[in-house]
Amino acid sequence: IPRTMPAKSPSGTITLFPVLVDGGESVDVKVRFDESGQLHDTLRGLCRFVLLQERDSIKYLSSQFNNDRALQLYSMNLGNREDFRDLIFLTAARDTFFSSPPMPTTDESFQRIVVIKRQYFVPHTLRLMDIISNALALRHRLFLRVDALEKTMFQETRDDIKQQLSSLFDSDFPFSFSAARMPDLLRYLDGIEARLDRLAGKLKRDLLATQDIARWQERLASIRSARREPQVEELFHLLQEYRLSLFCQEKKTRIKMSPKRLEQAFARCEHSE
Repeated sequence: IPRTMPAKSPSGTITLFPVLVDGGESVDVKVRFDESGQLHDTLRGLCRFVLLQERDSIKYLSSQFNNDRALQLYSMNLGNREDFRDLIFLTAARDTFFSSPPMPTTDESFQRIVVIKRQYFVPHTLRLMDIISNALALRHRLFLRVDALEKTMFQETRDDIKQQLSSLFDSDFPFSFSAARMPDLLRYLDGIEARLDRLAGKLKRDLLATQDIARWQERLASIRSARREPQVEELFHLLQEYRLSLFCQEKKTRIKMSPKRLEQAFARCEHSE
């Protein structure tokens, strides 16, 4: 489908934005009056097309998911089991077939991508399930450790870590993490564990860093409420890297982080049209 399409209105020609909408057992085409979420939703619709076409692979992968007791156990509080399994398969389809641009805009280009990359879908999905299982096990352990911080003096730290875990494992997880970003998730979780390991001896420093993070979190929430764009997701990951630089300096960050670098990134997004 095209990225934009003109349409006539009483006030003149307007631009509409076609979107592929994931309907679960079908994919619908709708048009919107703005481009907010167009890329995300269309990509998800393309992934649904793949799952509907690759039914034999999905049947096999579903059996593997159902046999992974640890994965099912640690994902129980993330919602419905079938919905979570579906999100894993959608994520694997995105990573396998559409990890690099351009996205297909015709049935011919779509089928060409599927034929070329089909062989990688099942192996990648199995690897992804293993990574997610490990991440969820670590998440479970972290929640237990955080819940054990019962003293009032740990409340700000406790609330901050729980908020971070909730944002990492949001309602769109694991689709919210690309294949390139999934190793980052494990780094972020390792960073939380390192933060907890040293908390008792560095509580004052931890609280100052927590207050610093809170200000950035408020700005990010404000930006997110306005629109969902790739650069907004980039801000989210930059903030996770900044967390690492504050709470556990020995953990490597993707890039050198500082308040100045973060401010520049936020300003660019806030001032973009």
